[in-house]
Amino acid sequence: MATTMQRTNRAATPARWQAALTRAMEAGVQVRQLTSGAWIATSATDPTAAYELGVTGDVAHDCTCKAGAFGDPVCCHRAAYYHLVGLLDRDPEPPNPAAPVLVIIDGARYATRSTREEADAVAASIRRWASTSTHVAVLAA
Repeated sequence: MATTMQRTNRAATPARWQAALTRAMEAGVQVRQLTSGAWIATSATDPTAAYELGVTGDVAHDCTCKAGAFGDPVCCHRAAYYHLVGLLDRDPEPPNPAAPVLVIIDGARYATRSTREEADAVAASIRRWASTSTHVAVLAA
């Protein structure tokens, strides 16, 4: 009696991509581009096998491994590809919980921005349109 396999509907979350990349690196998965332009990745479990990656632009949209064949958008082969091309870091930097940056106009808080660059851009825009006597400052909260 033949059994049928169900396609999966799993989400491609950052945690799953990190786990897949960890598996790929621990297993020594290697990704190579052939002279034809096609991409392949070595198997994590079978040293004699390799899988084809469907890549358009920088997007690896499919893989011929078992996970890819059953519709899983995340596999260790695609994770290794994304790492190779610089789109997936092994240990991404955690978000910076730094205090917000304030834009102060004539002593009153005008705007709050999450980065100094954003606050500087707001301040520059204000300075272009404000009178010369208007005092604009950018401060960490």
